[in-house]
Amino acid sequence: MFRYAIAEDAVFVAEIFKSCFQKEGGVCVAYTRDGGEIIDLIKETIPDLLVLDLVLPKKNGLQIAREAKALFPDLTILGCTSLEFDLIPMDDRKYFTEILAKPFGIETIRNFLNTWQRQAEKEGA
Repeated sequence: MFRYAIAEDAVFVAEIFKSCFQKEGGVCVAYTRDGGEIIDLIKETIPDLLVLDLVLPKKNGLQIAREAKALFPDLTILGCTSLEFDLIPMDDRKYFTEILAKPFGIETIRNFLNTWQRQAEKEGA
């Protein structure tokens, strides 16, 4: 079982993540469509994984990723965006385990999740 939080303003995208993660034993501990709320939610719930849209109302995903990693350096952050990758500063990419380009499919999410879980098992062994 793993605990995850989602900050994504597109409800249908959040639902895809929830559905996919639930099938793999994930428990959603926080969800918001508002970038201004997610840091407080992370502090309250301490998830293993944060799914983070890079373009959110009130605070963008790059700002959130910087703050989240300062508070919880071991937090895994999966970014997702419709932005061109060239618009994401190289210095900010280091905060993300991976960034998915929208649109993406369920198989892409499953691949990320499988890779992440295998890596976590290796580090825990």
